Amino acid sequence: MDCHIPKFDKMYASRLKAYKKIGYDLYSGREDEADGQLNAIYDIETYAETFWHDIELAKYSVVISSPRLNADKVSRLIKTIGKCQENGTKCTIVTWHPDVYGLEKSEARMALLERLRKAGFEIYYLEETCEHFAVIDQNVVWYGSMELLAKPDVEDNLMRVRSGKIAAELLELTFGEAKNLQKW
Repeated sequence: MDCHIPKFDKMYASRLKAYKKIGYDLYSGREDEADGQLNAIYDIETYAETFWHDIELAKYSVVISSPRLNADKVSRLIKTIGKCQENGTKCTIVTWHPDVYGLEKSEARMALLERLRKAGFEIYYLEETCEHFAVIDQNVVWYGSMELLAKPDVEDNLMRVRSGKIAAELLELTFGEAKNLQKW
């Protein structure tokens, strides 16, 4: 998997952009696919409805890794996942520690993290690499260049796949290196 090696991960993000430009099988939001399309590439215009629907359907766990945070996305996540949490769904956010990531105001970032914590989310801080992904019920994976809890860039893309193996690999990559991980 490309995410193990930063150089390959960047190359993967570039390939997604190239696939989009040449018309690769990007999800188009066809009406006959109410739950979206698995094993497809989504872009800024097509991912949201399916992604948030996946979050609503979570039964056991949701893990979202996003280096940056945006107030609107955090609010939507808290609102969307509320019923799932009432039914026992465990929700985890992985992000850079505010002191490590200097492009956002630490106070605003800490306020968003506190909102998530108060809403029942576990928060884990990374000090080095923080991937862009979501794993839902250890089976549905969203992975790519788009930060799911921050404002996306017009050229960002995500792949949506159903794979317990890929989910386990991403979670092991993230949580397996305890030296880089701090729970809040």
